[in-house]
Amino acid sequence: MDFLKIIILLFCLSFIMPSSLFTKEGIDFETAFELWQNKLYFLAHRKFEEILTSFAPDADKERSYFYSAMSSFNLKLYSRSIAEFRRLLLNFPDSYFKEKAKYYIALAYYHGKKYVLAIQNFREFNKEFDDSELNITGHYYIGKSYFAMDYMDSALREFLQIIQKYKENPLIPEIEFEVGRVYFFNKQYEKSLDQFQRIKERYPFYRTKDEINMWMAECYKNLKKGSEAMDVYRLIYDRTSWPSLKKTALFNIAILYYNKNDFEESKKLFLEFLEKYSSDLELLDDCYYYLAKIFYQNKEYSLTVKYLDLLIKDFPSSPLQGNAYFLYGEISYEKKEYQEALEYFNKALDSTMSCKDMVLKIISDIYIKMAYYSEAQEALLKIIDTTSPTESLKASSYYNLANIYLRQEKMDRAIEYYERVYKDHSKEKIAVFAAFKLGEIYFQQEDYSRARELFSFILENQKDKAIRTKAYFYLARISYKEKHYEQSLLYCDYVIKDTEEELDIPEVLWIKSQCLLYLEDRLESSQILRLLIRKYPSSHQALQAMEKLIDEAAREEEYRFILDNLESITKYHKLSEEHKQKALKILRENGK
Repeated sequence: MDFLKIIILLFCLSFIMPSSLFTKEGIDFETAFELWQNKLYFLAHRKFEEILTSFAPDADKERSYFYSAMSSFNLKLYSRSIAEFRRLLLNFPDSYFKEKAKYYIALAYYHGKKYVLAIQNFREFNKEFDDSELNITGHYYIGKSYFAMDYMDSALREFLQIIQKYKENPLIPEIEFEVGRVYFFNKQYEKSLDQFQRIKERYPFYRTKDEINMWMAECYKNLKKGSEAMDVYRLIYDRTSWPSLKKTALFNIAILYYNKNDFEESKKLFLEFLEKYSSDLELLDDCYYYLAKIFYQNKEYSLTVKYLDLLIKDFPSSPLQGNAYFLYGEISYEKKEYQEALEYFNKALDSTMSCKDMVLKIISDIYIKMAYYSEAQEALLKIIDTTSPTESLKASSYYNLANIYLRQEKMDRAIEYYERVYKDHSKEKIAVFAAFKLGEIYFQQEDYSRARELFSFILENQKDKAIRTKAYFYLARISYKEKHYEQSLLYCDYVIKDTEEELDIPEVLWIKSQCLLYLEDRLESSQILRLLIRKYPSSHQALQAMEKLIDEAAREEEYRFILDNLESITKYHKLSEEHKQKALKILRENGK
């Protein structure tokens, strides 16, 4: 009976005694909170969690839920902090910390790079707490989320709305700065430049002038305003106390001299950069690469290789690895060490190098030089089928494929690829050469109508004198074969007037003489034949001209010309038996 009374008494006392008597010894909110204030977040989190598993008062539990989540947030455990903030809201829907909890949930999504969820949660926060002091930062992080996802137009719209709505807020200079960055990364460099200039004028104590100047210098550089960029970089380099800005400024000054082709000054500055910052890996691989390129320009190949070796060895993960192998390949290519060049260019292909289509183009050129046409064909097809080449590169690849098929006597395939260049890439320079090749093929196939169309296209689209003259030559031959003698004469005169090569002149003179003959200008025709014999006696056309004159000789003057020039012709050619007999007859009749 006494035992039962004791149990009842203890049960009643449990309702009137403080709950703190039932918590674990030494665990109280103030201790945990002190750890949190001292930024010992790991230990603080553990203490807050212990309070939550104890019989602590609701007020302590509510605060522990919040600061436990904040500890996780400050430890950058963003997923865990989100779960813990949501736990607070579940257990205390009307918590004093409700506003901050929802804000930090959105912020945790932002820092966790879950930008869509960050935008969604910040928008919900701004709608629910539209009069909150945190509202502007909510909009700010919505803009930053769009920026991080590369939705520049949406980011700009969000930032500009903040500026319009919260004109006097202390955060506005930061928003203005973000607007300048948006313009910059959206490649609106003029607007970006104006924005940063405005920040310098309106907010002279916001950030530092050197940091704003760096953005302005970058704008000038991207606007190809080298002298303005140089002035600002020099200003930063001479006066800034920030080592990182000083370093970046020096590097960019060297780059600008390189872009001006002032390789000596650029080399001097890059070597100064190495001397001052070789212990800092940032930009060091770029510095090695540019020094290698400068020495390559100067044909100092041993020094080129020295810096390429440093780049390859010290920066195995650098995006410039492919460029380095490409430069190795170029050195071997210039030395005509084609097999070694191929090895380097293939290494460049295996890297993260961006211009792989250009590497394939060079590989195909090497295979063509080595007469490895199947391998060249494979490389050219890769350019077309597996990369995204420029129009110019695609056109040249089609053209080289056509040349290979022509060499292999696969005429239909050659015509197909020349046609692709001529029709699909008519604005590219190489289209004229494709048209010329096609014209030659159709001429040989006696498709004169098609050939004439192509050579006429060349005359309309090419100003180069040499190729125009060759087009006139073919048009003269076509017109002659089609019996358009007057037109052929006109083209012949163009060739004779413009050509600097005498290989085609004998045939042109022959065609001209025959056109004149058909037009019944026998005297002029005879004069052309004589010119051909005197000036080009070794040509096949000179033999034709002599035989023509022998056939038609009827006057003493003609006999005399034949006799005076017969020896020079027979020095190079054998007359046909018929013409030999006719020549002997002329000799006898003239006492020779």
